[in-house]
Amino acid sequence: MLAIILHLFSLSAYLISGQPVVHDAPKARVNQYQVNELPGLDKINSILQPQMYAGHLTLHESNHTNYFFWKFEQKSQNTDNSDGNNKLVIWLNGGPGCSSMDGALMEVGPLRITPEGEVYFNNGTWLESASMVFLDQPVGTGFSYGDQYHNELTDISFDFLIFLEKYFELFPADLKKELYIAGESYAGQFMPYFAKYILDYNEDPSTTTKYNLKGILIGNGWISASYTGLSYIPFALESGIITGKEEFMSRVYSKQEACQNGLNTITKDSSQEAKNTVDHKCDAILTTLLDVLHQHSDTSECINMYDVRLMDSFPSCGMNWPPDINYLYPFLSDESIQRDLNLNEEYFEKQASDPHNPNKGGTYWQECNTRVGITLVNEKSSSSEEILPEVLSKLPVLLFNGDKDIICNYIGTENFIHDLTWNGYRGFSERSHSVDWYYNDTAVGKVWHERNLTYVRVYNSSHMVPFDLPDVSRGIFDLMIDNFVTETKQPPAAGNEEEVIVTPVYNVSSSTYYYMHLRNKSRLQFLENYFHFRYLVYLVTIGVILYGLFYYNSKGVSHDTPHSILSRKKQREDTLSAAAVLNGIGLSSRRVGKKKSVQWADLQSNEEDTAGDLEQSGSGADTTNFAPFSQARSADLANGNNEFGEDLGFNPHPSTTNDNNNNSQDKFNSFLNKFGLSRPFKDNVKYHKASNYDIEEEIEMVDHFEGMPSSEREALRGPGNDEFMLGEDDADFEVSDEDDLAYGGNRK
Repeated sequence: MLAIILHLFSLSAYLISGQPVVHDAPKARVNQYQVNELPGLDKINSILQPQMYAGHLTLHESNHTNYFFWKFEQKSQNTDNSDGNNKLVIWLNGGPGCSSMDGALMEVGPLRITPEGEVYFNNGTWLESASMVFLDQPVGTGFSYGDQYHNELTDISFDFLIFLEKYFELFPADLKKELYIAGESYAGQFMPYFAKYILDYNEDPSTTTKYNLKGILIGNGWISASYTGLSYIPFALESGIITGKEEFMSRVYSKQEACQNGLNTITKDSSQEAKNTVDHKCDAILTTLLDVLHQHSDTSECINMYDVRLMDSFPSCGMNWPPDINYLYPFLSDESIQRDLNLNEEYFEKQASDPHNPNKGGTYWQECNTRVGITLVNEKSSSSEEILPEVLSKLPVLLFNGDKDIICNYIGTENFIHDLTWNGYRGFSERSHSVDWYYNDTAVGKVWHERNLTYVRVYNSSHMVPFDLPDVSRGIFDLMIDNFVTETKQPPAAGNEEEVIVTPVYNVSSSTYYYMHLRNKSRLQFLENYFHFRYLVYLVTIGVILYGLFYYNSKGVSHDTPHSILSRKKQREDTLSAAAVLNGIGLSSRRVGKKKSVQWADLQSNEEDTAGDLEQSGSGADTTNFAPFSQARSADLANGNNEFGEDLGFNPHPSTTNDNNNNSQDKFNSFLNKFGLSRPFKDNVKYHKASNYDIEEEIEMVDHFEGMPSSEREALRGPGNDEFMLGEDDADFEVSDEDDLAYGGNRK
């Protein structure tokens, strides 16, 4: 009771003074929070190894409230005016009660975990653009603890302000940075509240410290229970998991009707309790849908509620997804790791005495604590959908949705935006339109923007966009900080110039980036771009070649017999062996990796070997009209297709996804290759792999010119190689996903 009284006193004091109450927490020193050792850290390039700080910050000594944070920052700054050290992102996962270590180790953080429990570098980390802080909150989430769980979003928001105060006391230099709050799922409830509290705090004339909040980013956010609930059946129909005519769908329709009827009774004067009751009815639609689909399935599986493309065993239905979560449990439950992360001794004592400890008194970590959600009843706190319009009047907000998520799907978000009134108008205006978004020469989504609100639909991604597409997700933050260009498709369609957004491709090794401009420019443009600064080099090269030919002929070398690179037996054997290995034929007659047919010229170093193969699939985008970016900067851009490449990791030699004008490009590539030249990789060269190599034909050619005996030829080929001489189509492998997931309904 005393703890509750003290907490209420603190809250009232803040509301009166506008300042967080400073409790008697001991002043911490930064070096106590440094993280210097983690398994596998020494295997990461020293340039890429982040500077790390982690541990507990005491918010309230009276009830032992301690929040755990893990901070990452670059050791070196970017070199192209995109200094990531002047921005700070605080990342929050949802639940409520789900740890932000999901974000740190499976999404936007710089580290990920191997099956062996070692860290490795995540090339898609947002650390390239900002320092990152991952916060476990509220009490009971992840490594954060206290004697009292939160009941209201208002209480959680108050404690977030206390955390900011304690954090900036520890890292005062970060106070000058641009502050962004980002997260996903149920964090769609947290972040509008946190933004409002920070804005109110900054506007209070009695406060001396101001927080430099610049925006919030909500991914697959659970903002409106009603709009999300009413979107489940339309999403299921669009995804093809139901036809709508199934008899068992009557149970789901009854839940939808209960949700709609409940909403019809809600007015602006309705109590929060009445609103919460209706929200629970709308939530029941998804639970019922998953249940009936499982009951009428030919297998024991059910749909993964976080990714409609995946199946899972019932009743998990996706709760233990993504698969990397199986690596996080043992890693973060290890006592040595917890001590590396500077967890305080009080936390270890609480773990040992916790009656809910699954490790029977030992150290443990849990992704989501359901008790947090049960306790957070919000009897007085309204939904964040009522807070968001006020926030939008003062602050940029970016919402993004992966289009394969069910539980917080994009249809619900788009319907919510359509009916939302902010800054004097409802929804995006009629004159606005969507803009295609390209990353690495690939259409990855659509963007809408107007009146401080940006909405992004991300193609082929799930509830956790950064897990599926880490490099693409970094472009979402680029959209928030205006680190993008807009270009015009060429030629214009039907006489109309169509602008698209292009976000940069990062080279994490050098902390630089470049823009992958779309291709298919006119032949004249192409020649102007690539010959203007290089024609002297070409002329000199041609001169050298001509001189070489003249010198060769002047020596009077006999041309009666072709001069083969296989003129000596030893050289012939080595070359044949190298060709065999490159074609997947080893001495043990086993395929070596993915088979790739080669020609003799391929035995030399060739840039095509590093070119990534992008699989194409339709984006499924609609053409709904909404608003272009006001800050658009135009530039000539080639007409690109709208297909999505699934392999979107950073690649210094990416393959193009455009197929137009390939014949002219092939001719030009061949012309350059004759002179030992190639086009720069950033201009998105499409490399073509040789496919006509035949070891039998080459051996016959050698036999013809060199008189090679058949017995020797067979000895060189080795036994059993015929079955490995497969076509290129045989090089594709299927990988089955056998992840075992667990359903719990958390919006993590």
